[in-house]
Formats: sequence, C-alpha cells, structure tokens
Amino acid sequence: MVRDVELRRVSSRKSLYALYLRGFDKGTIDDIRIVDCRFDSVARPDVAEGVTGLLRKNVMVNGIMVKA
Repeated sequence: MVRDVELRRVSSRKSLYALYLRGFDKGTIDDIRIVDCRFDSVARPDVAEGVTGLLRKNVMVNGIMVKA
C-alpha cells in the first residue's frame, strides 16, 4: 500500500510515461499529489490503475497543462 505522497517541482526532459501508477486489489495507491511539475517528450499516456485521490496541480505534459 502506498499513500500520502507528494511530488513537487519535478521535471523530466524525456520519459516513456509522465505517471505510471499501478495499484493492486490488496495494495492500493491513495492520495497522490503532483504539484508544479513538467514532463516533456513523453511517449505514452499516463497509467493510473488502482489509484484513488490523484491530484495534479500546475502539471504540464508535452507543453499542455493537465487538468486535475
């Protein structure tokens, strides 16, 4: 189980995914905050499975602001 994690002011120039989060039936991912981050040259869309409470604030992926 993973919970109450915050990523702040993270930047990436090139990556396969901006976010890759995969929880399991008995091991969920809860309350994740991504704040003031920028991910450029991202090749694939985000994966967020088994995740609750994902908040994105001021996050840009490939130059586009991601909605919360």
